[in-house]
Amino acid sequence: MKTPVAAALPVAAALLVAALGPGIAGYPVALAGPEAAHPTSEDLVRLVTASDLQISPDGTHAVFVRATATFDSTARPSDDDTKGGWSRDRQLWRVDLASGETRALTQGDAAPSEPQFSPDGRTLAFVRTSAGKARLLLLPLSGGEARVLDTGALEPSSIRFSADGRRIGFLATAALSDSETRARWLRGGATRWEHEFRPRQLWLVPVEGGTPRAVTGPEYDVVAWDRAPDGRRFALLTAVSSDPYQESGLLTARIVDEQGRALHTLAREASTYDQLAWSPDGAHVAMLGLNGGLSNLNALLLWDPDTDRARDLAPDPDHTFEYLAWSADGRALFVTEKARTRTRLDRVPLAGMANPAAPGTALPFAGRVIDGALTSDRAGARLAFLSSTDREPDEVTVFDPGSGRTRVVTHLNPQVSSWRLGAQKIVRWKDAEGVEIEGLLTVAPSSRPGAPAPLIVVPHGGPDDVTQERFSPLTQYFASRGYSVFRPNYRGGTGYGFAFYAANRNRFGEIEQADIESGVDALIAAGEADSSQLYFGGWSWGGYITAWTIGHVHRYRAAVAGAAVSDAMLSYSLSDINHGIAAQWEYRGDPWRQLDHFDRPNPIRAAREMRTPTLILHGEADNRVPFPASIQLYRALADQGVDVTFWAYPREDHGFVEPAHRVHYVRAWADWYDAHAPAAAPAP
Repeated sequence: MKTPVAAALPVAAALLVAALGPGIAGYPVALAGPEAAHPTSEDLVRLVTASDLQISPDGTHAVFVRATATFDSTARPSDDDTKGGWSRDRQLWRVDLASGETRALTQGDAAPSEPQFSPDGRTLAFVRTSAGKARLLLLPLSGGEARVLDTGALEPSSIRFSADGRRIGFLATAALSDSETRARWLRGGATRWEHEFRPRQLWLVPVEGGTPRAVTGPEYDVVAWDRAPDGRRFALLTAVSSDPYQESGLLTARIVDEQGRALHTLAREASTYDQLAWSPDGAHVAMLGLNGGLSNLNALLLWDPDTDRARDLAPDPDHTFEYLAWSADGRALFVTEKARTRTRLDRVPLAGMANPAAPGTALPFAGRVIDGALTSDRAGARLAFLSSTDREPDEVTVFDPGSGRTRVVTHLNPQVSSWRLGAQKIVRWKDAEGVEIEGLLTVAPSSRPGAPAPLIVVPHGGPDDVTQERFSPLTQYFASRGYSVFRPNYRGGTGYGFAFYAANRNRFGEIEQADIESGVDALIAAGEADSSQLYFGGWSWGGYITAWTIGHVHRYRAAVAGAAVSDAMLSYSLSDINHGIAAQWEYRGDPWRQLDHFDRPNPIRAAREMRTPTLILHGEADNRVPFPASIQLYRALADQGVDVTFWAYPREDHGFVEPAHRVHYVRAWADWYDAHAPAAAPAP
């Protein structure tokens, strides 16, 4: 029997606990009163969500996609119903940024997305998908019905108006030619593996109607684009094909003219780029990129479109950028970055960010975590984005760069204020190597001094991610059921500098175990956790850590492995993106030439040491962490007589979308822990 890691790792000398400061005025940080409601799994799924936010050119209003889920209590089982009584609704909504008043702009079953204002603000273009087919629509905001802008067989995405509002550009895959259709038919639909991906091209179509014209050809795949203000040039991020692996981290930046002729190609190797944006004066193209690493966006690139060179405005590799937007005068960029558990909002002049802590760089934004792209009005007087706190889901938020004022405009989920919520704190400790690690502890409302609540350890996914002080429905659900939740920011995550991010290279398993288990030890020593009531669970890479932990640590009463990487070599072969350059960075090799690099951190290698009762959850259509990984983990546990249950969810990819499935897996997760709680002491 393996020695529990708690006995092998030294307890931190002290656990530093910092309670969060007060939030923005009007949003409480105190625990809800005794009359507070305990949210159910159905309540979590009913939360209203917002996405695709866009501010109008004049800055008076914004539009967003509002999504809801509804349960029909009168629904009854039928052979052709896979929804379990639930329905989803997505509509475009408009919000007045002064009053906060909202109203729906669309209705019906077809889901809208990607709203874009015309330059004069009078028309809203958006994509609507019905029966699996995307269409481009134009809605006059003065009133009237939306009209379809015919694009033939092309299905638009990434739509943009031209500067004069007379054309719309979009990305779409060209239809198969007659000869291609016949050839596919003759071979019975057989495809050549990894060569079936068809490129997306850039197209232009007149707003008044007409035949779309291709700007780019099929020689490469266009992943993202932006137009120059003069309308005669386009900045593109391209891949050799639409293979998700190519699109995830092998991009090339190009400038082309209206005929698709190459003008300049950025003299940087194919890599990860994001947030492509042309300056208002047409003098520069900004984007996020890499300054070392695989996926941590730590370069803020400014490209002169008349050359093939770009310079990094923030050459310090310790950044983790997320979103950018131009100032109205084109003299600076607004940039958000992950700063440990919080969001930092910067105004970066074109001279660069010589010192990240220099006065005038950081804007006075605090108390909320930004959860979506920045969108700016034409005058640059307002930035709009989605943001949340640990006690409030995402809301439309406006920031005034001049005054530094943050204003929350919407209140989409007022019912949350009546929920029984846990209090969140930042906790810090040192691991066995003396490295300071940080995480978030959400304390159950039922916890009392000297009698800590049972503790669930929930590591984040990625591993190149970070747990921040945003609203976590699952965390608060556990807290309402009497569990405290510990979410450690272990090494390999982002937001803590480049060395922290790169520390897990070819050290998977041991890094997470050292950081997480030392944190649990510190919580126990501080009286924040009871060593007899510990539970574990995570999703994706958090699932990997779960699979690793149950083979190496034996102090957890129960574990939940969601979409877990249980076999490193299986993941390399079957995942849509986790091979090639991804493995070269993460494992320093591939399993055919550096087998030991994949064998040592392989959770399934320790299968015979697994004995923790484990619940497995996975979507059958998952391409990121393929479903066979969970079949393998289940078989290993079942063969050894370990208490294991495996729920497989049809049609679901890596992130679940069907309400019935979401209700079920949340409830199953918590019920699994409840079922493995210590037996109550007998009455005297």
